Amino acid sequence: MDDFAGARRLVLPQLLSPAECKELEFIHKSCGVVGYRPWVLSTTLCHLVATNCANLILPILPIREKVKEIVEEHFGREYELFTEFTGLISWTKGAKIGWHSDDNRPYLKQRHFSAVCYLNNYEEDFKGGLFHFEEGDPQTVVPSAGTVVIYTADEKNMHCVDEITDGERCTLALWFTLNKAHDEDEKLIQQLSALSSNFCGVMSDQILEQGGLTLGLPVSASSIMYNLNGSVQQDERSDEKSEVAEERPVDDLRLGRMARLGFTCSFSSNYSGDEQDRPVGILYRHEEVPCTFSNMMHALQVIQFHHFRRSIMKLKSSADAEETLAFSKIHDGTNRESLGKENSPLENTHGGTQARRTSEAHLDADIDVRSKRRLAMKTGREMQCVETEIFEVRDFIESWKEWKAYSSNLWDQVCNFLPTWKATRLLVNHT
Repeated sequence: MDDFAGARRLVLPQLLSPAECKELEFIHKSCGVVGYRPWVLSTTLCHLVATNCANLILPILPIREKVKEIVEEHFGREYELFTEFTGLISWTKGAKIGWHSDDNRPYLKQRHFSAVCYLNNYEEDFKGGLFHFEEGDPQTVVPSAGTVVIYTADEKNMHCVDEITDGERCTLALWFTLNKAHDEDEKLIQQLSALSSNFCGVMSDQILEQGGLTLGLPVSASSIMYNLNGSVQQDERSDEKSEVAEERPVDDLRLGRMARLGFTCSFSSNYSGDEQDRPVGILYRHEEVPCTFSNMMHALQVIQFHHFRRSIMKLKSSADAEETLAFSKIHDGTNRESLGKENSPLENTHGGTQARRTSEAHLDADIDVRSKRRLAMKTGREMQCVETEIFEVRDFIESWKEWKAYSSNLWDQVCNFLPTWKATRLLVNHT
């Protein structure tokens, strides 16, 4: 890879918005499985399709295409690249990798360019996990939500990653190739085309059983793909007394994800089908929540969406507080550039979809009542936003309703843009 135009690496701070980062984290933490190496968790596009979550590829694709265009422009390869791999990857406590290049195996030689998009923050969300290049500038990259690192995948960019000592380091990993034979979209389109007969042409808020799938509801992969079995340390396991049946392994990733947010599952005792796909109820801090879900993955996705929704509320509250502070400073005569009100974090996350508009309307109506936030400790010209984390059943029910609208709208968009993508192999605006 000697004949490229730009420098061999580029760091782009804040290329992804906070809302985009939060949304990709939501997708990964509600759909991910045990990954390709110890202590690593993974969510690929093909896995999303295979587990009836094809709608969740839509927030990922526009970000992938934006990064690909930057890579093409920087390295002088306009309209020449194909995406070889797209995956949401997280490293947990114990994960590390020594010096290597991304094409360091015979079966990886098709990888020409790499991109790592960081979704959360060093020290705040995890410890360790610094990214080091063997030589050149920059030599060390400190992960920060929204930052993207692009580089050639060959030996000119040998790199390593420090061991994660605490928390979970989340990224969107991308590899690009000049070899069309390794374009991941060909397989993805085939998968979507086979699946489309199950959902396209049907109203997405209907419940439809076809081919073992229920429209709009996630299904589990093989149970072994969620069995941590020592691959991830105690971080993702429940250290609480659980009301889950004793025979259910504590090393199940899905249950670990729920437990970190304070939830456990209660399982129906009179179900004769596959155990992991039987209906489940949930408890929060051992108090029953009046909801029943079709299966464990359905429960996990709604729980993670609730957490995502609250994260978006925090972003919105923080932006409102900053605007208030800016207004105060202006009227105090403090020299400061005026801050225009930011677009809602739910806008433009992947094209400003109707799902965003629906969610934004709910947020505007609910934020004052349910966010449980207050401004306190005003000192001089500074204000601090203090969080009061309170679980409310009606707030969770509202999140469930918003998840249904969010999921249904994304399914509608899959149906709308798939025929054009299949015919032209070009991703166009699907809003």
